[in-house]
Amino acid sequence: MPRSVYFHSFKVTTIVVAALLLVAAVVTGSLADLRTELVLAALVLVAMFLRVDANDASVGFETAVVFGALVVFHRPDMVLIAVLVGATVHCVVGAAQRKSWTLEPFYNAAQLALSYAIVGL
Repeated sequence: MPRSVYFHSFKVTTIVVAALLLVAAVVTGSLADLRTELVLAALVLVAMFLRVDANDASVGFETAVVFGALVVFHRPDMVLIAVLVGATVHCVVGAAQRKSWTLEPFYNAAQLALSYAIVGL
């Protein structure tokens, strides 16, 4: 099979793993935690709209929200929920504006959320 099929499967697997971890984190958390995570997700969403993209390099401000949440709460699951929800909403808004739905932005959102959660461990 061509290499692109494997890479597409890897992207889908990454998104599914992030979604499963999101569901597990939401189910095991409390309602008060969920409210805090949604506030953090809104902050991540705002930070994603402030992202500066310049060709291959980009500067993201969501890192300040993520590491602040890690320092205050010491909970990687909070970071996973906040980044995945905020970045996914950003992807949905961007795709709706462009009227073009592709897998790449959602893969990047899942990858970003998983990487921040792993750093939080």
